[in-house]
Amino acid sequence: MKSFDQIYTESGKTATLTLGFNGTSGKVLVEKAQNAAESIVLDASTSTASLGGDKAGDGNIQLWNASGKNTVSVTSSVKVDIKKIPGVPDTKRDLGGAVVVRNSEGTAACTLEGTGTLSLGEGQAIVLQGASGVSTFGAAGADGFINLKNSNAIETISLYGATGGMTLRNNDHVTIILDGMNGDLTLGGSGSNGDLIINNSSDDQIFSLQAESGNLTLGGGGVDGDVLLKNSNGVQICSLQAENGNLTLGGGGVNGDVLLKNSNGAETIILDSANSELTLGGTGVNGDILLKNSNNIATVSLDGAGGNLTLGGSGTNGDIFLRNSSDVETVHLDSANGTLTLGGTGVNGDVLIKNNSNIETIKITGSNGDIEFLNADVAEEFDIQPDSLADVSPGTVVVVDECGRLRPCEEAYDGRVVGVVAGAGRYRPAIVLDRKGGRDRLPVAMIGKVYCWVEADSDPVRVGDLLTTSCQRGHARRASDPTQSFGSLIGKALQPLSQGRALIPVLVKAQ
Repeated sequence: MKSFDQIYTESGKTATLTLGFNGTSGKVLVEKAQNAAESIVLDASTSTASLGGDKAGDGNIQLWNASGKNTVSVTSSVKVDIKKIPGVPDTKRDLGGAVVVRNSEGTAACTLEGTGTLSLGEGQAIVLQGASGVSTFGAAGADGFINLKNSNAIETISLYGATGGMTLRNNDHVTIILDGMNGDLTLGGSGSNGDLIINNSSDDQIFSLQAESGNLTLGGGGVDGDVLLKNSNGVQICSLQAENGNLTLGGGGVNGDVLLKNSNGAETIILDSANSELTLGGTGVNGDILLKNSNNIATVSLDGAGGNLTLGGSGTNGDIFLRNSSDVETVHLDSANGTLTLGGTGVNGDVLIKNNSNIETIKITGSNGDIEFLNADVAEEFDIQPDSLADVSPGTVVVVDECGRLRPCEEAYDGRVVGVVAGAGRYRPAIVLDRKGGRDRLPVAMIGKVYCWVEADSDPVRVGDLLTTSCQRGHARRASDPTQSFGSLIGKALQPLSQGRALIPVLVKAQ
């Protein structure tokens, strides 16, 4: 056994308490007054310092700096209240031990809890939770920030708590930016193309967004790529299907339309499903349709400005083919030969021409080769004397003057008679020769039926009577004197007139 001098010694600087010697390990026991429980045990044989116990209670270690600040706390047990349940006594939950390291001011800077949680920084700016595998960076007054570097000490990944953003770099070039503040994802840049690729569970690439080519690719690897758009009611109103190559707009009570605008914001193309209409042009823009062949030559042009349809040109003949329900070509407009062919193979081709009263006036029948002029006469246009324009109308008997212009007749048996102005009554000219048009030109009946102004004051007119000019301006009369009639006859009356003046039908024939 050692003497007290050997156990406790003092010098000018230190005081030493020594327990143990050769063959005997030193041990210090400090008991708690209550229950005589061992509260502190220092055991040299196991190099162990034990604080607390089942009888002594929780063990704690407190370390203080020279300024009197508690900078390190080691607690063997941290207890928290369990949520109170009515009728159940209050209980506490033991979370295990904790180590708290504080700065020189005594503010906790690092906490390690028995739950597997490590907290760093003032206000727990960094929290690593082992139980849940959750890491939290940032707290009140401190934005979270994570920087990851590669083996060359270059920052390649940065996470920003302040903006909710993430930056990924290729060496020192930013290639991916995730902006949480504005909800933006930026891929590529700084010499790199940004692509977004998504694979399915079979590792097939079914979604590809490529910045270099500007392409969005959906589907592939046995999967059809589709685009489906729904409205706020969950109704699918737009569908782009790769399997059959269809774009479907509308449905479910919604009309699908296509609207295309020019750079001025004017709608120049409208595809309207409600009315089944395609509208091109408008608002200062002419709508055109151009169809080109494999040589990039426009062979079909529908011109909205002029309302023209042009087929062919630039080495291509433009033709129009129309087929009936039996697939027989019944109409062919051939530009190479300038021919229009109607009918064929069991179908007779006919041409029907109507006037503005919807009455057929000309009919060409393919079955028998007939041309039918359903109006009454063959006429020819003549110039009318300017002074006589007000007096010349359909049915007027006219003569020629020295200048070759026509005026109403004023003499009986006038050998200068030309005929009757066509178009009166229910008869219209079937053919008009030398038609030039103009307000000073009118057609005069040469052959056929025409209504004519006739007077019966000189002689009553019977059916079949020959007619000549009258002294009544613009009228015809019965040619009762054969000696004066030569060269002045107009035609034969087809209706009698016993007295007065009237428009009656007359058969005009060449003299």
